[in-house]
Amino acid sequence: MAKYLIDTWEEFTNMKKVRVKLEQLYLDPNNPRFAPSGKERVPDERITEDAVQEEAKREIGKTGINALMSSIMTSGFWVIDRVVLRMLNRDSYVVIEGNRRITALKMIMEQHQRGHITLPNGILDGIKEFEALVYDGDNPNIAWIVQGFRHTPGIEPWQRYTQARFWTDYERQTGKKPQEIASIFGIKPRALASTLIRAYHAFEQGKSDEDYGEVLSPEDFGFFDEVIMAKPALRVWLGWSDDQRRFTRPESLKEFLSWLPGEDKTRTTNAPRTIDVSPLTRDTLSRLVQPEHSKLFQRFRDGDLSIRQCSEEIGKIETRREPVNLSVVISNLEEVSNIITLLPIPKIQRAKTKEQKDQKNRILRLLEEIADIIASQIKNLKK
Repeated sequence: MAKYLIDTWEEFTNMKKVRVKLEQLYLDPNNPRFAPSGKERVPDERITEDAVQEEAKREIGKTGINALMSSIMTSGFWVIDRVVLRMLNRDSYVVIEGNRRITALKMIMEQHQRGHITLPNGILDGIKEFEALVYDGDNPNIAWIVQGFRHTPGIEPWQRYTQARFWTDYERQTGKKPQEIASIFGIKPRALASTLIRAYHAFEQGKSDEDYGEVLSPEDFGFFDEVIMAKPALRVWLGWSDDQRRFTRPESLKEFLSWLPGEDKTRTTNAPRTIDVSPLTRDTLSRLVQPEHSKLFQRFRDGDLSIRQCSEEIGKIETRREPVNLSVVISNLEEVSNIITLLPIPKIQRAKTKEQKDQKNRILRLLEEIADIIASQIKNLKK
């Protein structure tokens, strides 16, 4: 087992059971799941400030906690799955894991104290005081570790955008590589971490576009994750650079962004110059950017054909072509298999110079990309 994975597991031995009161607990304004990306970190000495706590409560409340509050008010606060805390001072703690639950408890208590609701004594007592786990170590990244372990394979699965933002921020915070992050959090397939981190960087670049960035929301993340990153041809057309983690053809990116449904999300693939997050868009667009379909692509860009109509036209073109020679396909696949099998892995691992290390990283990224393509094609063949 890799050292960084052993070190991560050892952090969980620094937990101890403590009985705490709700009034001693403070929400984490730096929580990697809820804090807006790029937000300045709040120092420990300011976490207990009323304004800081109110803002944290608002951000966490945006995730929707009404169902959680209703459950607690009806059945009580169950501590089978304990919240995890970090001590701020002798009498107060900041929440590492369980911010949604603690937010729900605090909002319920506020309603009870104002007389808006009246809780039975049994439920009220369980909210006021309960057992939690307190982290007693000194790892500054403990919140990332606990969040990742609980939610990546998860008790409550995260949306791909949230996963991507979490892993990207964790990479920035710790300097760990995507393959290390995949091992730490048990991400499968391992290439998923790399794919989502790339997609998040792409999404951030899209949000910086002066014409279309402001209307991009997390709901649009699929255009980068499930469309662009899923097709090498689209990445080439947009000039994606793995080294820079950005598109090097901003004019193509701007055009791509212009095809998104927009703020009202009402336009569909039946409309001119409009795409959605779907296999139809992904597969059709990746064919349109190929040289052999340049005329058809221009008709889509001019608004003469919708993406759905382009898909139909491509289907007609492909049915007129000569049958694929499967013997040649098999021969080509065998050649690729031999090349990969015979890679001089030990020699590549011994890379010492900067150029050799860059080449090693490039080989690794290409293999991960090939693995993604193979997984996708296997899935298609099994349909």
